[in-house]
Parts: sequence; C-alpha cells; structure tokens
Amino acid sequence: MIILSEYSHHLPASAGRAYLSKMEEAARLLGIPIIHFNPKEIHSLDNILTRRNQSEKEMVFWLGYVPSLELYQQVHTILKANQLQLIHTPDEFALSEYFDQYYPFINELSIKSGVAENWNEALIIAKEIGYPIFMKGSIQSLKKWGWENCIANNENELKRNFDLIQRNIEFSLGKVILRKFEPLEHQEIGGNGIPKAHEYRYFTLNGNILDYSFYWNGENIFNFNPDIKNIIESLAIQTAQNIKSPFISIDIARTQSGKWKVIEIGDGQFSDIRQIPPIKFWNLIQQHL
Repeated sequence: MIILSEYSHHLPASAGRAYLSKMEEAARLLGIPIIHFNPKEIHSLDNILTRRNQSEKEMVFWLGYVPSLELYQQVHTILKANQLQLIHTPDEFALSEYFDQYYPFINELSIKSGVAENWNEALIIAKEIGYPIFMKGSIQSLKKWGWENCIANNENELKRNFDLIQRNIEFSLGKVILRKFEPLEHQEIGGNGIPKAHEYRYFTLNGNILDYSFYWNGENIFNFNPDIKNIIESLAIQTAQNIKSPFISIDIARTQSGKWKVIEIGDGQFSDIRQIPPIKFWNLIQQHL
C-alpha cells in the first residue's frame, strides 16, 4: 500500500495539520511509502508519479482533507494512469461521503431524514418529520459554530439555519439535510453546547470491522458491555454490507429512548480515527488488504 499525503509543514497550524502529521509519522515508522502532493497544484502529481518507476499496481490511501468530487476524480485518473489505485473509485467516494447518496441505503438503521435543495422542499420535509429538527449540510454540520446552528424548533429557526447552511457551500454542496431530532444519551455538554453522546466510530474495510473508538476525546464514561458491543458491531457490519464502499467510517450512537442508530458514515480516508492509535490503525489496514 501507498499513502498519498497532503501534509506539509507549510500548512497553517491547526488541529487538522497536527492530525495529518501524526498519521504520516506512524505510517513512516511502519515503512509505508508516502507520496506528498499539493491538491492546489494537482498537475504536479503526474510529474511526481512519472519519476517513481512504478511497475505493479498498488493500493493507495489518501491522507488529507475531504476533497471535492471533481478533485477526487482528477487524482483517481492520474493515479490510475500510473498503475496506482485509490481504495475508492469516485463513485464509491461519493457514496460514502455524501449524505443524500448513502442515506437511502441506511435509512432503516438511521434517523428519519430528508434532503432539501430549496426552501419549499425544506418546508415540505419539516412538515413531514415535525419539530424539533436537526440540520446539516450534505458534508458537514455547522455545530463547531454553535449548537443553535443545528437545531430548528420552528419555521423561523428553520429558515435561518437553512440559509446559513446554504451559504456555506463547502459544507452543503447546495443541499440541506433535515433530520428528526432524537436526543442522544449523554451525561455532559461539550464545547459550543454540543452534547457528548454515547457514540462510537467504527471503521470497516472490505465489509469487515477494522477497529473502533469512543467518539469523544477522553475516558468513555458510559457502560460498554459485550451486549452493547454486539449490537453496535451488528449495525456496523450491516451498514458496510448495504453501502459496499470498501473503506468507511460509521458513527453509531444511543438515543435517550435506548435505541442504537447509525448517525452518519464517511469515506474512511478522510475520517478522523479518534482514539485509535495511528500505528495500530495502519497495521490493521495492511493486514486486511
């Protein structure tokens, strides 16, 4: 396997840069080859690969920030022309990363939701699922800017959040996700008023569970007995079977009513591994390829 890394010490200091650095360092300690590239200079990637004398096709994992579908398609094409294969095709990337594409495959395992591209559609969905409503973009929510940007208790709040999400096109991609708000089991409130839920992130590779972690930083204060683990793992495997993208992350949480729900999924290449040790993570991937 090979890692295609966006990490550079020239990147602005941030939690994201620190994460890429520690992931790359762990891969380097394991002897995994690393190719660096700047997604803003995509055409230079072909020149880098041409100098590698690649003769056998190898699997590539992209270590970086969630790209646009257009950029993913460009990188996939360049790699393929140089006998390298990203773990996901562009279609598999989109299926695992975009809510409107993966939700139909997990709707029975998840929370009732709808996808709106305009205000009239949002009103229709809101009437169907009822308030309060959790709102997010096709890629990401605005929770880092405050929990109030995610919850609508009435039509005025719905309109405010709808417009805000639509304006952040990198989060919405022109689509707003409306979900029936189901309070999640929690014992404390984190930053920006976000409940620290009883939630886990699972990674699956080729339909099998790779590893998992408590979603939040710090000690898991919830009961995580074998029965609970069996329930969550069953949901994770069923989700992976439904989605059929090779490498995905799956977030699963418990509602206050005691039901376990798939909250969302993502392309595993661009998903934070949370509390899983990086060296262990890369080792497991190598073992399961």
